[in-house]
Parts: sequence; structure tokens; C-alpha cells
Amino acid sequence: MRWISLLAMSFILFSCSNSKKNTFDVFEGTWKVEGKNQYETWTKQSDHEFTGASYSIEENQKNIWEELSIQKIEGEWFYTAKVKNQNKGQAIQFKYDVENTTGFSFTNPEHDFPKQILYKPINQEIMEVFVLGDTLNSFSYHQNKQ
Repeated sequence: MRWISLLAMSFILFSCSNSKKNTFDVFEGTWKVEGKNQYETWTKQSDHEFTGASYSIEENQKNIWEELSIQKIEGEWFYTAKVKNQNKGQAIQFKYDVENTTGFSFTNPEHDFPKQILYKPINQEIMEVFVLGDTLNSFSYHQNKQ
């Protein structure tokens, strides 16, 4: 009887660990901003880290203007952006808002702009991105998976 209980418990743990997929896996790959020659690419480094970049391609050369990451730090997820020629070269962190159910929301109310970055998957091939601050500065765009 003890053996059956142990086997059942092992099966439950094994099936749970295999079916658990990191929710940020949806970011993985290259995304093209609709109507522009701009891209965002994400690579999964581990279950706790994704790295990425925003860039354009001009005259067959990749021009990276933003280094990105999504990392789990001390049990919480953070989106970090380091924008070329902004914030004195410092990376800015945005905390993942787990309560937001409309998408992947990252906030930093102390930052001048943006205060929130929201990725909203429409389906597996289209992602809507909202860059939010004061009403006048906010904008959004669609990205298509390449």
C-alpha cells in the first residue's frame, strides 16, 4: 500500500513539473512592429531569465537601441530596459504586476516615462504592446511573430 501511495505521489509531481510552462515563454522569438522596420527579439536563458533587444535594420545592419530582460529576482519578476542614450546609461526596472489579468504588465510608478509597459498577446502570432505614462505620452503598437 505504501508503494502505491509513493508511486501515485511521484506520478503527480512528475506530471505537474512537466506540464508547468513558464508564462513568459510567449515572448520567445522575434517580433516585428507592424508597419515599421523595427523588431524585438527574446531568448529564454533559463526558467528564471529571458533576454532581449529592440532594434531596427538599416542598410543591412542591425541597430540595437534597447537591451531588455525579464528576470526572477528574489522571488519576483522584473522587466529591465536599458535604452541607448537615455537614463545616463542606467537600466530601469519595472515590476511584474501579477494582479493584471489583461496581459503581462510591468510597472515603475517612480520612472518619468514610461510608468507601465503592457504586453497583451492577441494570439500566438500577434502581440499588442502598450507603453504608458501620462496620457499625452502613451502609445501602443502591434507586433507580429516572425
